[in-house]
Amino acid sequence: MGENEQEAYQNLVKAFYGNGQPSIATNGRARESLLDRIRKGESYLAEKKIDNFDTELRIVNSRKKHCGVEDLEKAEVDSLEAYLQHLIDKTREIKNGSSA
Repeated sequence: MGENEQEAYQNLVKAFYGNGQPSIATNGRARESLLDRIRKGESYLAEKKIDNFDTELRIVNSRKKHCGVEDLEKAEVDSLEAYLQHLIDKTREIKNGSSA
């Protein structure tokens, strides 16, 4: 599946979500689901005014840092997956009181 664990993981993610230009409708729907979850995560952080996510500039900077692009539609699947995990972790930290 890959030369190492990281490559194997990336291959699995790409197989499930597609590669930005999905050739199968299912991959397109899975990618859209991933994008939807990211947008919901950003909205949640903005709504709760967590880590300045209530400003457009903060969201843009976070996307650039974690995905390499401002427009999520142009991001690679593995970058989107990592960004979603970052948003989930940030939310968990706040809910657990670990960070402010």
